[in-house]
Parts: sequence; C-alpha cells; structure tokens
Amino acid sequence: MLEKLKSWWYDDYKIPFDIKTYVSGVAPKDNPNDGQRLVYEPVQGEKMKVLSWVRYPDYDFIFAVPFRKSPRYEKEIGFVQFRDSRTKQVQFGAYIDIQECKELIDGLALILQTSYKYSPHLWKEFMKKTKQ
Repeated sequence: MLEKLKSWWYDDYKIPFDIKTYVSGVAPKDNPNDGQRLVYEPVQGEKMKVLSWVRYPDYDFIFAVPFRKSPRYEKEIGFVQFRDSRTKQVQFGAYIDIQECKELIDGLALILQTSYKYSPHLWKEFMKKTKQ
C-alpha cells in the first residue's frame, strides 16, 4: 500500500537509457527522490521495476524484475545489466530465469571464495577501503 502511495505521489524515476558519467567524489545530479519508484526500459515495451541501481563514476549495475505486462514476465524472473560509463556501452545485460539466477549466484560466490587465495593483494586493498 505504501509503495502505491509513493508511486502516486511521485512520478516514476526512469533510469536513463543513455549511460552518463560523473566525477569521482561528486554525486550525480540526476538522482531519484526518496520514495520514487525506479523503472528501467532497456527495450521499448519491456519496462521493469528496479530493485537496485548501483552507481559508480566509471560504471553502474542495474538489478530489476519485469512488470506483469512485460513480455518477459512469463519466463524470466529478473534482469541484470552492467554498464561502462567510460565507453558508454553495456558490457553485460541479461534477462534471467530461476535456474540462471541460481547459477549466477553460485558462480559469483565461487569467484569470491577463490579470490581470497588467488588475489590476496586485492582483498587487502578492499579491506583498507572498507575500514575507513
């Protein structure tokens, strides 16, 4: 109910199809308002609800689920996209079904676990950043 009220009060915030850059340390100017529903339409007619939009100066990630009226709703449970703002290109984007989602989660977890052994230098650097 609260989400419907928020969506009525604010227009949806549509994530731009054009990939935008911003300077490190300076927040982007085109941010959604609190309570605004995020939507993304990578292909006309395939609108989806954005669950997470992670933005960095050089890239962003979009995680979404198709709306019921989307042609993807019947077979796909989600959508993930990685966009590189330096080259202004989509590096990876896919609609995923339940099995594919599970495989992605398992595969990424394996990479994370294995990276402790194969890339300890990156983990040290990451841990320094997260403690600050």
